[in-house]
Amino acid sequence: QSTSGKLELINLNSISISGGLKHSGKFIDEADDTLQKDDLVMILSDVGHGDLLGRVALIPEDDRFVLNQRVALLRPNTTADPQFLFSYINAHQYYFKAQGAGMSQLNISKGSVENFISFVPIIEEQKKIGAFFKQLDDTITLHQRKLDLLKEQKKGFLQKMFV
Repeated sequence: QSTSGKLELINLNSISISGGLKHSGKFIDEADDTLQKDDLVMILSDVGHGDLLGRVALIPEDDRFVLNQRVALLRPNTTADPQFLFSYINAHQYYFKAQGAGMSQLNISKGSVENFISFVPIIEEQKKIGAFFKQLDDTITLHQRKLDLLKEQKKGFLQKMFV
């Protein structure tokens, strides 16, 4: 493990509360198994209230990331749309939080993940639902950026008024 290398490690700090992928800052040069585009990675351990337990993120590209400890790989097959699964699993966080066991650190088992019962529609419908939620996330991000720019503009105008 180092701060530079070809492959970035996906660890417990790599997934945000919203399901986004964050940079861990940890790298290695070689690994037998790399992650592929549209793989889902899931947090299996969390401290505190367990708000990140079971949270998933989507891998954006092939052969750039590798799993570290206490993070699981969920590789969708041809009957599952990755974007749909991302939204569906993150929307059902209460299940994984309830499965957490441990004192200072909550953990979920492979069995808890495998026993997650989901009512999944056919693949065509999954793709439409997944695309809808992705578009919604993108729109929220765009409006957040606009809001941040407007706040900066407001700050600039206030400074000019009171100079």
